[in-house]
Amino acid sequence: MSYYVISAARHLDQRLKALSAITRNSLPPRGWIRAIRDALGMTTVQLARRLGVSQPRITELEKSELSGSISLRSLRRAAEALGCQVVYVLVPNKPLEMVLR
Repeated sequence: MSYYVISAARHLDQRLKALSAITRNSLPPRGWIRAIRDALGMTTVQLARRLGVSQPRITELEKSELSGSISLRSLRRAAEALGCQVVYVLVPNKPLEMVLR
């Protein structure tokens, strides 16, 4: 294994260490879209208006987030309408250096 690969893995491991604890069991029971919408006191009708879609589409969107079938594009659009941003990251189950062995 080259020094560069091992060094890159170690560097990325350090950056991802803090995210590891945050990402464990982080999805709220009803999903992030619903959790943020509820925290804002926003109805599905209000979110639908912001997104320019029908109210049933918001219900579908929230269900698709929970099932894991939501597209990143849809999630980003919903996040933007809620005044949020999507943070997309792959967090390894174990340090990358261990995966390399």
